Amino acid sequence: MERRIAYLIALALAAFAGGYFAGNRAASEAAADARLDRLSARIEELSHAYERRLEQPLRCAAVVDTRAVVNEILPALGGVAGPAAQAGDGAAQLDEPAEAEPPASEMIAAVDQARRLIDGARASGRWGDSQATEMRNLLAQLDQPTSLELMNEVASAINSGALKTEMSGAPF
Repeated sequence: MERRIAYLIALALAAFAGGYFAGNRAASEAAADARLDRLSARIEELSHAYERRLEQPLRCAAVVDTRAVVNEILPALGGVAGPAAQAGDGAAQLDEPAEAEPPASEMIAAVDQARRLIDGARASGRWGDSQATEMRNLLAQLDQPTSLELMNEVASAINSGALKTEMSGAPF
């Protein structure tokens, strides 16, 4: 009889352990399923966000002072001179501006108008074809350092996301 009692106790323990482990396994499977569902939803959310991001045109504006680049390259070339320098027409002298500077009153008015244009664009958060055309016209009235300063300001605003571009061509 003792043997029978030991056998029943062992059988009861086995049944209890089997039920316990089966319950834990079911609970862990449910937790794993819930976690997989959350991860799947997050992946889906990120995928949609990425698709929305691809629908928006990406723009990057850059300004290069070509005069400074050329002035840096010429000394590195040493005695090598292009056809313009060999002709002796002074085209190799890039330190002096080729055009006369516009009158100061026109420049001041153009700078003020350009600042108002940039401020208005920042307020609206948009830079479109009309702003680009107006900026091009204003830049034509300015000297090179002032033009570069204004172009850098617009480019920085576009690159930082402060201005959303809505144009078909160049930003200025």
